Amino acid sequence: MISAKVVSTLLAAFAILIVACAVLLGFQVLLSSLHDTVAARALQWIGFGCVVLLVIDSLLLVGALSVRVLEKDREHRDDL
Repeated sequence: MISAKVVSTLLAAFAILIVACAVLLGFQVLLSSLHDTVAARALQWIGFGCVVLLVIDSLLLVGALSVRVLEKDREHRDDL
């Protein structure tokens, strides 16, 4: 059974990653407009890594929530 602590940790990581991706990619656009191409390219790759982590976290969150729903459904059927 997946605990509520795991789901809440995945939700917190999801929120933090959304903000981190927005800040990183926004700062990357700012640096590229200031013609600092090396730092902009580095932040672009870090931002892409952040987006990959965001996708992985969202898949884990959907999987964890679906397992919890299936377990609740199984417990409900056993009660009948």
